[in-house]
Amino acid sequence: MGLLMDYYHSDALAAGSLHVVDCGYHRCDPSHTFGPCARDYFLIHFVLDGEGEYLYGGRAYRLGKDMGFVIFPDDVTTYRADAENPWFYYWVGFKGTEAERLLSSCGLTKEHPVFECREGAREAIMDIFHRSKEMNWNEYILTGCLYLFFAALQRQSRTMSLDASDLYLEKAVRYIHDNFMYDFKVEDIADHLFIHRSHLYRIFSLKLKQSPSDYILNFRLERAARLLLITCHKVTDIAGYCGFKNASQFCKAFKAKFGISPLCYRKERTLKDVPETE
Repeated sequence: MGLLMDYYHSDALAAGSLHVVDCGYHRCDPSHTFGPCARDYFLIHFVLDGEGEYLYGGRAYRLGKDMGFVIFPDDVTTYRADAENPWFYYWVGFKGTEAERLLSSCGLTKEHPVFECREGAREAIMDIFHRSKEMNWNEYILTGCLYLFFAALQRQSRTMSLDASDLYLEKAVRYIHDNFMYDFKVEDIADHLFIHRSHLYRIFSLKLKQSPSDYILNFRLERAARLLLITCHKVTDIAGYCGFKNASQFCKAFKAKFGISPLCYRKERTLKDVPETE
């Protein structure tokens, strides 16, 4: 059986644009937790297998295979392995005047500290560690491997940026359609997509000309309008089924959108007038 964890650490002072501080791997036990802890350098973890959770900035990010997260200097973080399917990850710590710019060029910031990358990143981050174990290794070799890792992230970041907004919108709309009957917030959708709430707001505003909150409300009301005509359910029941906290909130929102109360709508309209929401 191989080692469950191994690592390399450099005591050399960081100099120049980029410098590898440490690197290694860890096949975690179920529910293994590290932190809360802070460091004085950047640190990237890349998941090769399994699942886990990264707790940072008051948010919990769920990560799996071919995903990773960034820890920024002096920020307190905690991360834990899944209880059923604990993760196996490689990590690399680094410093340098170019470090933050390189991360930003890959779309990685404190507001968006997680990523997914399938092409090249896995091999590059593994290579950093395994090169550190060779007899003829030096700092330039490790730094070169780190640049290759960033190159893989940046390549995918640029590819994804061409259609990422459409993909995020599609997933967000599907989440709303599948969960409209439950009590959830816009933040829950953003967390589900691993993006910041403000980014999700910009996508909806650009693509649909409305906020995520307005889209959720309109979808619930359109679904409720349909149920008023195709069922005999009470208004109170329809309000609850469509995600409203109570009938009063539902009736107020319904009248603001359609200009009449739910009961009047049921009496005056026919099925052909109901907007399709499937």
